[in-house]
Amino acid sequence: MPITHISLPCLGQGLRVSSSPFRFTELARRMTSIANKSVGPNPTIHLFLDFDGTLTEKDTLHLVAHAGYDLQQRNNRLPPPTPWIDIVDAYTADYKAHSESYSPAKAQRSTIHQEIAWLRSLQEVEEASAQRVFAAGVFDNLSYSEIINAVDNSLSSQNVRMRNGWNDLLSCINNHNTGPGIQQSSPSIEILSVNWSASFVERVIIQSACSEHVDYKHTTLNTTSNTIPQPPWLSNLKVYANEIPSINPPSPSRINAVPMRTSGDKVRQFHACCSPFVNTTTRSIYIGDSTTDLECLVAADTGICIRDDPSGSSQQDLAETCERMGIQVSRISRKEGLDRVSGRLWWARDFVEVKEWIEDIIEG
Repeated sequence: MPITHISLPCLGQGLRVSSSPFRFTELARRMTSIANKSVGPNPTIHLFLDFDGTLTEKDTLHLVAHAGYDLQQRNNRLPPPTPWIDIVDAYTADYKAHSESYSPAKAQRSTIHQEIAWLRSLQEVEEASAQRVFAAGVFDNLSYSEIINAVDNSLSSQNVRMRNGWNDLLSCINNHNTGPGIQQSSPSIEILSVNWSASFVERVIIQSACSEHVDYKHTTLNTTSNTIPQPPWLSNLKVYANEIPSINPPSPSRINAVPMRTSGDKVRQFHACCSPFVNTTTRSIYIGDSTTDLECLVAADTGICIRDDPSGSSQQDLAETCERMGIQVSRISRKEGLDRVSGRLWWARDFVEVKEWIEDIIEG
């Protein structure tokens, strides 16, 4: 899992790949199958979203780490945890050494087969990084209440900001899936994240959804209180991410703690979530911002890349990777719907654009 703001591509197994090599012709068949899939009347929409840099404007991994360091300092932990900069430097050194020894080099990788092979080879680098963080004691005895405090502080200081239009998009999807004319059970809204803590991800979403219009600089909120209404889509939300072992979130919970280090982990969970709806008219939409999302983006019926202006480093990496592999990424267009996705992905600035596009589709 990348542990800095620098985007380091992390794709593992995916796209229903087993031990046999995945070739571009397989992607072409997959995209053709998607293009030929009939949208049908009132299809339900199975929405998947990445968290860091997609739902949020910036990565939040460092904020979870900060909560750990803050706890260790208050507890006077001896010896103190390894400094974060040392952990980052070790990860960067591992990545650089592996990259320099790997063949073919980045410039020579032009197919999905080659890119997945390279990204799959990073599994040991990612696992070593995670083990290094836990061995350093950064998250020792970190509790759910500490996560709540970290989220509250991050939102009040605006260190976490949700992307424009996110709440309206989720409400739009939920209203459509539970509205009249829908003939099948409604899929969940799924969050797939490589964040350190699923509890952190869930808490940010709950707090932001319930209190989006409250001035965080002057208000302290308690979302366990019945005085703050919750949007209906929250009851249909599921979060899949890593979890710090010492954290025990309350039950019932939307949290699904699963290993999530690479895009291969993400795409396996994506297929597991989609499996109940394989023989239905449900359409899957995946929205992400980095190469960690690439496999899910091409596996979904519709893949949408988030791009800021100017683009962030992870967004640039994803765009450059798609270009090298010959995958067209088109500006989202209200003239073209879910049935026109053959051989390409889409990109949008924010969720306002995505919502308008989806509304045109479900209303038209």
